[in-house]
Amino acid sequence: MSARRLLAVTAAGLVTGLVSTLTSLVTAPGALVAHAETLPARIVVTSVSPALVQQGDTVHVTGRITNQGKTAIEQVSVRMRAVGGRLGTRDDVDSWLDGRDPREGVPVNPTAELPAPLAAGKSATFTLDVPAQALGLRGGAFGAYPIALDARATDSDGARDQVALLRSTLQWQPPAREYVKQQIGWLVPFTGLPAATANVVPTMEQVQAALAPGRRLARLLDAASSPGVAWAVDPALLATLQAAAEGTLPSTNTSTSTPTGTPTGTTSPTTITSATPSSTPSSTPSSTPSSTAASHPARAAAADFLARMRAAAAGREIIELPYADPDLQVISNASAMTLVTAARAAGAGTISELLGVTPRVDLGLPTDGYADDRLIGDLAGQDVTRLVLDERSRPLVDALSYTPDAMTQSLPAGATAVLWDAQLSRLATTASSRDAASTDRFLAETAAMTSERPGLARRMLVTVPPTAVLDVAAFKALVGTVSTAPWLTVISVGSMFDPPPERADASQLPRHQVDAPTTPANEGITTLDVGTALGLRSQLAALGEVVAEPAELTADLQRSTLDLVSSVWRGHRKPLAVHQATSTQAVHAVTSKVSVLKTTITFLRSSGELQLTIRNDLRLKVTNLRLRVVAPSPRLVVSQEISDPIDVAPGTRTSIRVPVRALASGQVELQAQLISPSGGAVGDPVAVQVRVRPTDSWVLSVFAVIVGLVVLVGLVRALRRPRRRARTIDVPDEGEAS
Repeated sequence: MSARRLLAVTAAGLVTGLVSTLTSLVTAPGALVAHAETLPARIVVTSVSPALVQQGDTVHVTGRITNQGKTAIEQVSVRMRAVGGRLGTRDDVDSWLDGRDPREGVPVNPTAELPAPLAAGKSATFTLDVPAQALGLRGGAFGAYPIALDARATDSDGARDQVALLRSTLQWQPPAREYVKQQIGWLVPFTGLPAATANVVPTMEQVQAALAPGRRLARLLDAASSPGVAWAVDPALLATLQAAAEGTLPSTNTSTSTPTGTPTGTTSPTTITSATPSSTPSSTPSSTPSSTAASHPARAAAADFLARMRAAAAGREIIELPYADPDLQVISNASAMTLVTAARAAGAGTISELLGVTPRVDLGLPTDGYADDRLIGDLAGQDVTRLVLDERSRPLVDALSYTPDAMTQSLPAGATAVLWDAQLSRLATTASSRDAASTDRFLAETAAMTSERPGLARRMLVTVPPTAVLDVAAFKALVGTVSTAPWLTVISVGSMFDPPPERADASQLPRHQVDAPTTPANEGITTLDVGTALGLRSQLAALGEVVAEPAELTADLQRSTLDLVSSVWRGHRKPLAVHQATSTQAVHAVTSKVSVLKTTITFLRSSGELQLTIRNDLRLKVTNLRLRVVAPSPRLVVSQEISDPIDVAPGTRTSIRVPVRALASGQVELQAQLISPSGGAVGDPVAVQVRVRPTDSWVLSVFAVIVGLVVLVGLVRALRRPRRRARTIDVPDEGEAS
């Protein structure tokens, strides 16, 4: 074989091997990321500026490198690699950052040299200042461009090897702007988490711990106070804060020392639920008198938090959630939309009173952004036809090659929805001051969205999950960067329901329903739990019909039952069971104050009246009460099952006579139930034991026994009487002579 032929074969083999390698990297998702994770060191970028690189700029990168190996690495240098080629779509961004793009680029100067060896487990910071002209971006169109950073070090043999690799992006702006701005909205929910203790309302200690610096609510308020961020507020949370500020919540401590909270940055099921402290009895045995709560340091913490919320809410778009943020999907499945109606009524006016702003009440926010066709129809039946949903719950039937507008009208019942961008929402939630990866990717995604259709303006919504614990500095920096980014404009959530701003309207494209994923983290109330809440509300409603001032007695408890169907119980099934038991006890403690006394009666007549006693231990007069008595046994017939209206004065008892007829003797258990004018049960049914011994039946029975005995005795005597023998008389024949 000639040298030329051998060279050709060798070159062909190298090309084939290279193509095979590249193909394997492209077809194996995450192959390059997996390669980077096997390297002994790790690079983290903490900042990249400017957010939009232009001609003449210098790209300033700060970061740190950590030695994850077991031995020290020496002569470490960090450098940037220019990759080239615009990431023209969001899929391109994902492919590059997720490791499905095999390019690594070429290194550019200068490099950052570490001044000393990097010991195992140690980190060191670095700074890179690279002229934009060195990255080969000149002449490129606007958009996101890939870059990489790698580190090289000298091993024990003196060889220079790659020890770390990180992929990132830059946004490039040529001298002429050739795109229209995209529109973006921000939405942050303010809701509470359930109390995991055996009391109906949270304690002062729980509120104080929930508002401590570094906890979820404190971080949320600091972060969401940024201009342009809309809020979705649960009135129940505000009611709790107001009750704590007034010192009307129970306290479990006899001292006013500050309790120890959970570690900073963690979520806890023992933060805040709704509060109805004015008349709801606490079932916590260790609760102290109100004087202790009135002097509790939680008062100042709650008052300060409310004041800060009120100041930040001025001029801001506020969306009112139904009271206690009910789990709409489960409620719809249980055909119990009356609970949603009640929740909307319970929260009405709270935001205006406590925050001093008029909220939007025309938008629906189903839990986690999921709503099936049935729920959408149920909400439309309550005149709620504008929804905020997760884009993953309503994907397009035919996928597009670009990111469509956030608004869709492809819903049943004439409803319209704004779909939040799941990827951008996740990145905003995970933005960190210690790692710029989420922030940089957020900017790259929005820049790529712009370059997908540079002449088409579209809207995107970023929504923070209710349980998110935000990095305040990083979130505020991201919101600030977005507000000044030349390719983005911040708009309100409400304006996203307007017709799309440009041509190529995608709002009518068909979308289909997707079931919400079921995981332990999102398992909350069930249809059985909804039934429990409905049962308690029914008892309270019946009692409210027969007292003069129902608001004074049952209104607070009615609101507290809405906590039982709250979406905040997702992932907290055990605390929910405790809360249900405690709420049931609290409701029973009130409704049982009007009841029929248990008794045992001996009834000795065939017809007459039974005397039952009704007690009223309330401080309110009971009117128009009725007593329903049912006899399940045929031995006793109740002539009038439902009594005439009954009035019972406060703290007294009254007797009611129930007409009955006895048909046979025996033990009978009557069911006595107090009911309201509409037929609702007031309190629990009472079993009344009746021993039936009707007098007339006894006399007839005795007479019948006597008659039977007389007949029997006569029969016996007749049978025992001796028989007499007949005498024989001889009579002569007619032919004989006398």
